[in-house]
Amino acid sequence: MAEGTGLRAEGFGPRRTSSPLKGWLVVVGMEEGLIPWIPVTNQFLKQLGIHPDWQFVDVYGMEPELLSMVPRPVCAVLLLFPITEKYETFRTEEEERIKAKGQDVKSSVYFMKQTINNACGTIGLIHAIANNRDKMNFETNSSLKKFLEDSLSMTPEERAKYLETYE
Repeated sequence: MAEGTGLRAEGFGPRRTSSPLKGWLVVVGMEEGLIPWIPVTNQFLKQLGIHPDWQFVDVYGMEPELLSMVPRPVCAVLLLFPITEKYETFRTEEEERIKAKGQDVKSSVYFMKQTINNACGTIGLIHAIANNRDKMNFETNSSLKKFLEDSLSMTPEERAKYLETYE
C-alpha cells in the first residue's frame, strides 16, 4: 500500500484524514470483534514519526512463560478490552469518587481526557508515547512530537480539546 494512504484490512482500520494524528482517531471494526490492531498501530507509529525501534507486539497472557516471549525492553503495555455494563458501573463509581475526593497525579505524568468517542486506543497510544518521550526516537517532522511539545504545559482537558482540532 502506498505511503500516506492509510491502512485497511478487510474493512478494519482507521479512518484517514489529512493529518496523521487526526486521521487515526477512530478505529473502525471494534464492534465486530478484535481488529488487526498490531499492524494498524505500528503503521500509525510510523506515520506519526516514531522510529521503528519501538513497535507494538501481542502479549498472549500474563503468565511468566508467555511474558518471556515478549521482546525487551518494554516501556508500555496497552490493554484492549470490551466495555461491559460491569466496567461502566465501576468507571462511573470511580469517576464520582475522584470528583469527591480528588486524585493525586504526579506532574511528570502526561495525561489527557478522552473526549472523542471510540478513540481509546489512540489516547492510550498517546499516553504510552508521551510518558516515554525520553526513550522515543522521533523523526524530524513528527506530528506527534509537535503535538506533545505544544500540549506539554496544558491541563488534561486542554490537551483533549487541542487533539480535537489538531491538524
